[in-house]
Amino acid sequence: MPNTSLGFPQPPIGSNNWGVPTNAGWALLNQFLTGQAPITGLNVAGSVTISGALVAGTISGIIPQGVVLVAYSATPTFDASKGLEFKMTLTGNVSSSLFINGLIGPSIIVFRIVQDGTGGRTFAWPANVRNGGSINSAASSISMQMFAVDVDGSLDAVGPMMYS
Repeated sequence: MPNTSLGFPQPPIGSNNWGVPTNAGWALLNQFLTGQAPITGLNVAGSVTISGALVAGTISGIIPQGVVLVAYSATPTFDASKGLEFKMTLTGNVSSSLFINGLIGPSIIVFRIVQDGTGGRTFAWPANVRNGGSINSAASSISMQMFAVDVDGSLDAVGPMMYS
């Protein structure tokens, strides 16, 4: 399980189990809570209890959960504020696509691209998605790839394209 910048193990998609942080993670969190050091970009799903005063800052948002079903479009938009896993069935070719709102914190984003019963459809990865693999063109096939969110909100492939 990869760690966040605070040393907390990153939970799998849909999980609220953050595991046991490293000592460095506890130290950084303590510095933040006591006003000794600011921490930005920390996103936590579920409830958070803070005892004592929150000196400055804002706590808002959640890590989106579940699979986002993206309706087919020749120019679809994949919005990370709606979820971390996208599934789209191709009923035509995708000539261009967008990935937006990638600055949601340390996350893994999953794309599942499904060919319809006809197959042979093409898919153009968003410009801010690096090293996206080639999708399977066979009818009714599923192509899935995982990406890590980069500091600029773009995506980098973290593994090979998987097919079924």
